[in-house]
Amino acid sequence: MLTQKIIRRFILSFFLAASLHAQGTVTTYHHAELQEIDLGGPRLGFTYLLGDHDYIKEYTDEPIGPTISHFGWHFEYMVKPDGYGPAFVIEAVPLVSGVE
Repeated sequence: MLTQKIIRRFILSFFLAASLHAQGTVTTYHHAELQEIDLGGPRLGFTYLLGDHDYIKEYTDEPIGPTISHFGWHFEYMVKPDGYGPAFVIEAVPLVSGVE
């Protein structure tokens, strides 16, 4: 009878100490180093108009073909934490089209 009480108390104190140790862990946070990446550069492209494009001729005196060129500069900056986390992106594209 006495040994059963001692064994029960030992088991109870073991589980109680284990649960207290699990609650005692402290999570520390560190400040992430931010990394800035410049992804900007020149952009070139074209658009090809399919089908009948006579509606454009109503607005201009010049004959316009089915191809329109695009020239621009893409400004894009990405800021992200080193190693993990979401990224913040800022971008703008000034564009000139239809120079032909």
